Amino acid sequence: MGTSHYLALLVILVSLTRSCYALGEACTADDTRKCTGTGVVCGGSNICVCDSNHYPSNGGCTERKQLGEICTSHEDCTSFNKKTMCGSARKCQCRTNYYDSDGNVNVGGTCISKKKLGEDCSTNKDCTSSDSNSECHGRKCQCQSSYYDGNGNTGGGTCASKVNLEGSCTAATLGSGDPCNTAFAVCTGSESFYTCKCRRGYYKSGGNTCSKVGVALGSSCTIPTTERGPTITDACRITFAECRATSDSLSTCQCTATHYSSGPECRQRQQLGEICSSHEDCSSFDTNSICGHGRTCQCQTNYYDSDGSINNGGTCLSKVGLGSACPRPDACKPTYSICSKINVCICDRTHYDNNGVNVSGGDCYTSK
Repeated sequence: MGTSHYLALLVILVSLTRSCYALGEACTADDTRKCTGTGVVCGGSNICVCDSNHYPSNGGCTERKQLGEICTSHEDCTSFNKKTMCGSARKCQCRTNYYDSDGNVNVGGTCISKKKLGEDCSTNKDCTSSDSNSECHGRKCQCQSSYYDGNGNTGGGTCASKVNLEGSCTAATLGSGDPCNTAFAVCTGSESFYTCKCRRGYYKSGGNTCSKVGVALGSSCTIPTTERGPTITDACRITFAECRATSDSLSTCQCTATHYSSGPECRQRQQLGEICSSHEDCSSFDTNSICGHGRTCQCQTNYYDSDGSINNGGTCLSKVGLGSACPRPDACKPTYSICSKINVCICDRTHYDNNGVNVSGGDCYTSK
């Protein structure tokens, strides 16, 4: 037998006795030992393939890497999950728009899509992975309570810290885009300058508090803190009204000291000698005065003006009887009485004191 025939026969004998086949070669499904190499198995099509934990690389099977495991190429990671890559620390990590469900702490985990503001979410991680100041609320990514969406309510923005009253703000919107860190406040102003102000019907009652304005006399109100700016009159919408405590736990809108309550409004109290339109204008200031002739406040019949009706002001004092000291000529009570030169009330010349000159009291009668 020639040498060439001998070599051909040897090849045939080797092929007949071969039991191990490489990646990509035919194999027998019931005898997986016919496939050789790390991670190589006989696949469903009777072809040697890499198992689920390996991927084809350089003619063999290379182990797939999970999140957190050491890697040498992006393919080590992407072969396991297309959302992963081999990061700067030579470990498999999620790509930019995804986050590790295990929080980069343990090996394994899954890369989950990060959610922007306004997008659907199922857990807080879906949102915080993209913006640490957001949360999943109502199945939507929204800013946390102390932050607002810089894009207003259109979504996709960034959560910025809310600002206090009088602080500069960048949007004039409500909802998740409200930049004011105060209940009942709104961002308002012009295109060049917005600030946080209390909404209509509310006022700044403290450093960063908006309280409801009292709308009627007797309605509840909030007394402002003692700081520059808000005053007790700011707490009530009624002109000349202020917020005052009416009990240990309640404050209501009341007229100021210079005014009195007349139906739904506060009218100014009028002093003696001042113009009036009703008796109450006068009596609200001095209970013994009335709106008299000339529409001015005057003392009632049995009282006299301590200022003598010359100047505005004064007080209504009770007139005194016969025999009593009289500080003013009009201070004597009985009809036909006068204040004598020695400042004592006596009857005039045409009348006499029925009790006698030296006895206090009595009336003046016509002389016969």
